[in-house]
Amino acid sequence: MTAFLFLSLLYLMALGVVLVFGIKYKKLFFLLLAAFVFRCILLLVDYYDIYALPGSADDAAMFIERARQWSELSYGKILAEAGTSHSYNYSVLGAIFFKAFGFHSMILPAFNLVAGMLVVSLTGALVYKIWNMRAAQWAVFIIGLYPFSAINSAIAMREELSILLFLVGLYYFISWLREESVMGVYVSLFFFSFATLIHPGWVAAIVGVGAYSLYIIVKSIPLFLRGDRVTTRYFSKLVFSASIIFLSAGLAVAGGGIKLGKGISVGTEGGPELSEQIESRFAGAPEGGSAYPSIIATGNPVTQPWLIPARIVYFLYAPFPWDIKSAKHLLGLVSSFLMLFLTWRIIKGWKDIQQKRECLVLLLILASLVLIFSIGVSNIGTGIRHKTKFMALFIILAASSFDTIRVKIRR
Repeated sequence: MTAFLFLSLLYLMALGVVLVFGIKYKKLFFLLLAAFVFRCILLLVDYYDIYALPGSADDAAMFIERARQWSELSYGKILAEAGTSHSYNYSVLGAIFFKAFGFHSMILPAFNLVAGMLVVSLTGALVYKIWNMRAAQWAVFIIGLYPFSAINSAIAMREELSILLFLVGLYYFISWLREESVMGVYVSLFFFSFATLIHPGWVAAIVGVGAYSLYIIVKSIPLFLRGDRVTTRYFSKLVFSASIIFLSAGLAVAGGGIKLGKGISVGTEGGPELSEQIESRFAGAPEGGSAYPSIIATGNPVTQPWLIPARIVYFLYAPFPWDIKSAKHLLGLVSSFLMLFLTWRIIKGWKDIQQKRECLVLLLILASLVLIFSIGVSNIGTGIRHKTKFMALFIILAASSFDTIRVKIRR
């Protein structure tokens, strides 16, 4: 009974997110409501075995089962399991829920529903903050109804929670860049760090913050060499930037090196060189029904430098027509068309992107994420799941030209 009440509370919380953001951004209300309904339908379709959503029968089931087993332990022992593996930290959260409220297989998917609605809402809020309301409407429409983003909100996978933590951090980071918050950058690093506890690939966000802070300091060196007067406000910004560099470096190397995910790390004591790790990602034969062609998946990236750009292209835009081998693969074309569309909108709005410094930092973070995941992935299905992680970031940048989209209906 307690589990059912908690489950009902989660549904109400997800609907509450729609109401809160819908009241604040009135023109987004019905789009947010549509995203909520779509996710609820997918969740129920999967729960009643009408259609098994991708990942629900294997990875999601594993997270739920592990959380159920750990819920039989004491709270202390449950928390002791945290950190043993990045992915299992999600099961630790589930175990705490099950321990406190009882077991129900719908609890973790319902929790992801809340996280998913926050992701959709925050994407709209960020696009509105950077661009305008029309762009925000298109952004919410795209991420709200994009099937693979919705699936993350309807099954018990760790992706949605890590995306939410990343977006909250991104919101505060942009607030700092726009000088709307003095301490926003430290709040953003806090949330980015939590995101890396669930998936280490988010360390790219921490590296991006540190790189931008270093850029500010390097850019300021000529001012001091010329003896120019520096305002108190600008000097405080330099002090902040210096502290951010040290904090970012400390967070990135905590644990013995910068762990980028997909089996790639930098500076790990006693570990293989970075070049050897990258080469190892091209050594194994691709597996699975949607594996990359061998010419893309295997080879030597040192003697065949085109392999890495080819992996990036396949990661972002596959499946291509020649990769379609079954009716199930046709769903992947939705991802291909969307990525091509978003890339086109980024190119179309490039002049506006260049004029906003926050967008340049977002590009740096996006480039790091794309490089990390594209090198470590050799399967189209896995690639779609991973690039959905930063779909919101892609949409925020592409929104630079969303206000020029026109839909014409002719009789």
